Amino acid sequence: MTTMIIFAQTFDSSNLLAVLPFTVVFSGLGVKDAEQVFLKYLQNRLFAPILGILFIISAPFAYHHLNNAIFTEEKAIAQFIQENGKATDRVYVFGADKNINNLTRKIATLDNVPADYPIKFTQNYDLKVASLKDKYIVIEAGQAVPKNLSQLLSSNYKTAPYAGKHFLIYQKK
Repeated sequence: MTTMIIFAQTFDSSNLLAVLPFTVVFSGLGVKDAEQVFLKYLQNRLFAPILGILFIISAPFAYHHLNNAIFTEEKAIAQFIQENGKATDRVYVFGADKNINNLTRKIATLDNVPADYPIKFTQNYDLKVASLKDKYIVIEAGQAVPKNLSQLLSSNYKTAPYAGKHFLIYQKK
C-alpha cells in the first residue's frame, strides 16, 4: 500500500495517513515485557510514526514555500487579466492547476486532459481545441503544448504584453 501511494502519478503526502495506523500496530507487536511497556514502546517503536506525522503536517507548508514564486506570478497574471479583460471573458489555463481560473473567477471553455486518462479523451480534446474561443490562453512554462493548441495559438492569438518567468499569456487577435 505504501509503495502504491509513493509511486502514484499524483503523489499527495496526505495519502500516507492511510498507512499510519498499520505502522503503529506493527511497531507494537514486538513489545513483550510487562514492566515499563509504555516507556519502551515510546523509545523503541514510535519513532517512525512520529516522523511520518511530522512529514505529513510539514509537507504542505514546504510545498507552499518552495512554490512561492509561482503563486506570486499566478496572482500577478490574475490581476493583469482582471485589469485588461471584461467580466464575460474566458481564460484557458494550460498548466498543472487551475489557480489562475480561481483567482480571476473566470472559467475556461475547455478543460485539460490528465496524462493518465484514456486516449479517447485526448482525441476529443484535440477536436475541441480547434474551436477554442477564450480571450486569454495562459501556458505554464515547461508544459508540452499539444500540436493542435500550438497551431491555434499561431493562427488566432498573439502574445500579451506581460513579462513573466513561469507563464506565457496569449490574447485573442
